[in-house]
Amino acid sequence: MAEMNDMVVIGAGLYGLMAAKTYLDVNPTSTVEILEASRSVGGVWGRDRLCRGVKTNSIAGSYAYSDFPMSEARFGVKWHQHVPGEVVYKYFEAFATQYDLHRRIRLSCRVETVEKCSDGSWSISAIEDNRPITLNTRRLIVATGLASEPVMPQYPGFSSFERPLLHCKDLASHHELYNTAKTVAVVGGSKSAWDTAYQFASLGTRVHWILRKSGHGPARLLPAQATPFRLWMEKIVTTRFMTWLSPCPWGDTDGNGGGWMPRFLQGTTMGQWISRHLWAWFSTTCLQDPALVRNAETRKLQPQAIKPFTPAGGFSARNYPPDFFQYIDSGMIQIHTADIDGLAAPGSVHLRDGPSLEVDALIVSGGWQHWPTIKFLPAEVHEQMGFPRTQGARNPQAERIDREILRQFQFLNNGIMDKDAAAAAAAAAAAAAATAADTKVPHRDDAPWRLYRFMVPPAFINDRSIGFAGFVATTLNAVCAQTQALWLAAYFSSSSSDDNHSPDFNHSITSLPIGRGTPDQIWRDTLVHSQFSQWRYPGSFGHRFPIAFYEGLPYVDLLMKDLGLRVRRKDGVLREWFESYGPEDYCGIVGEWLALWRGNGDATEKQGQKTQKTALDIFKQPINLESIAAD
Repeated sequence: MAEMNDMVVIGAGLYGLMAAKTYLDVNPTSTVEILEASRSVGGVWGRDRLCRGVKTNSIAGSYAYSDFPMSEARFGVKWHQHVPGEVVYKYFEAFATQYDLHRRIRLSCRVETVEKCSDGSWSISAIEDNRPITLNTRRLIVATGLASEPVMPQYPGFSSFERPLLHCKDLASHHELYNTAKTVAVVGGSKSAWDTAYQFASLGTRVHWILRKSGHGPARLLPAQATPFRLWMEKIVTTRFMTWLSPCPWGDTDGNGGGWMPRFLQGTTMGQWISRHLWAWFSTTCLQDPALVRNAETRKLQPQAIKPFTPAGGFSARNYPPDFFQYIDSGMIQIHTADIDGLAAPGSVHLRDGPSLEVDALIVSGGWQHWPTIKFLPAEVHEQMGFPRTQGARNPQAERIDREILRQFQFLNNGIMDKDAAAAAAAAAAAAAATAADTKVPHRDDAPWRLYRFMVPPAFINDRSIGFAGFVATTLNAVCAQTQALWLAAYFSSSSSDDNHSPDFNHSITSLPIGRGTPDQIWRDTLVHSQFSQWRYPGSFGHRFPIAFYEGLPYVDLLMKDLGLRVRRKDGVLREWFESYGPEDYCGIVGEWLALWRGNGDATEKQGQKTQKTALDIFKQPINLESIAAD
């Protein structure tokens, strides 16, 4: 029988490495293994996925763990530069070396099934270097992320295409195309499509860029700095003031530390007028790119967002050294807005209502399965994991939550949604005083991820044996990875079944304050948080997974409050309100939490804030699983 591990982490990327490291910080004598399907650490920045010239959307200083800075002396990247993919990969390798994680990592190890055993543990079946293996673990973290498993469209005639047909994930393993292809087709509007088109065009390869008419449209690529003040775009959305213009259900009632200000901006006529004009200014100075309207061809790259804060294809950084648009002006990149009807030999791509293109390769950029390919056993366990699904029949509980969301967050009624949803939202706002049964919202076929705090399936909340990390889209990725890792480590540490904690750990006070309210409130919070994104980001993937583009800082605040840690971490009111948050603000949070729960700290928030009490006994009674209706 396989030896029992205390923890297994699936995935060795940004979230997986930090989850393993943090769990070991809290439980240094535990046995921990990390399973990675590819041949290197790094996740999306792993060695096998490094494409020529690709850089991060994040600037140096923000895409790094707080306790392991990406210093210029060690990694050669200047402050505020976009980081080359090769450097990110080296950073993760160095991190794994620094914290002795390499000996715990199994590379080329793809997990096939995970079975819940009668004793409460998990049995993992995987393929490692083409041979089957089995591992057992008391606890499990799935950190495979939202972009690990590509989805390839099955075009008619693909079997007779006679040319390379691949997903952008696999482009690095077909690097010979950079030298041999004279014409390529790139399908999709994601940031990876921009990158792929740029890579080939900069080498002198002609690119047919196909934007599906039936898709989400192109991602909005923003300059790194904007406004007359040359503010960093990435930093604007991580300031506390910005969160007041985009309230969310996981934010504090005082507006994430703003006190009266957010209530004024969202709850008064004058405040709402100011908010609208601030969004208009933000749209004009930050989101309107003159390069996109200089000719008919570049206009095809105009995003489909209905309002400035609802990106349809997503936000990304325009981080290309020469001007990207010069390749469009010269005709090296030609854009087609059309769906593909089919493929034919040799290398023909037939566009609907468009020409047939002769290419040397077809590269699909985008298209991901937004949940793990792992099969959980038995079948009822898989159904309880909270994966996105097509629910078919109406879910009255979700629809009731939708009505509450539309009434509570009035800014969702300002036309940011598609026509039908906007009409329904307007009707809901007009009927705010009516009974819930009289308020109508549109039926949605998709049910998004259902995870408490975007990490734990509600059905397993008392089990304390499984969590998911990295299944939320946010601009604060590195910070989110750290806070999720600590939250999960604390959550698991409250289990009474583990005898492998640090010897000086006080077990009697390690129960995590996992939420406020009754156990049934856990399910309600899960439903509210997961439903919100589909209304907040209607043109994107909010109906599949949580998106926190402007709401990332309130989400981190929420986890910090759960942990009993200080939320407002800046010196002085002005810095707290208007200075951006980044990894540097969260240095040492593991030590803070350990000191707090070993009795050497307290949960009093500094700098004049109120004492933050934590509810430790919320789960002494079992959660009512009957209230967790399958979606």
